[in-house]
Amino acid sequence: MQVEIDRVFQATREQLYAIWTDANQISQWFGCPIVIDPKVGGQLRFEFPGEPGATTGQFKELIPFSKVSFTWNSFHDGASTGETLVTVTFEEIDSRQTRMKLVHSGFRTESAAKEHNEGWNYYFDKWTQKFAS
Repeated sequence: MQVEIDRVFQATREQLYAIWTDANQISQWFGCPIVIDPKVGGQLRFEFPGEPGATTGQFKELIPFSKVSFTWNSFHDGASTGETLVTVTFEEIDSRQTRMKLVHSGFRTESAAKEHNEGWNYYFDKWTQKFAS
């Protein structure tokens, strides 16, 4: 099972790519402590409040301003979801708009996919508000 989200932001590909690859920006946007090493094979670690452990992963692909892909080991109903894969692509529409598509695949249960769909949309709604101002 997978989650697919396709959004257009009033932002450049560079701005959106930076959210995923700059430790300060990603921590700001997600509102929790995050450690990342944005290189292929580099680790990421999110300390989401209320989760029984850290969400962790490893960068698999980084194509500047075009694509970010990483594994994602998180929690659903207090248990690990196992390793899933997040792939984010950026497509310039014009000098001020970018289409960002996220595909999060490998969920074992529909409820875990649904919970992650809600989570990703929550953060993207925040990004939409930020870039609109």
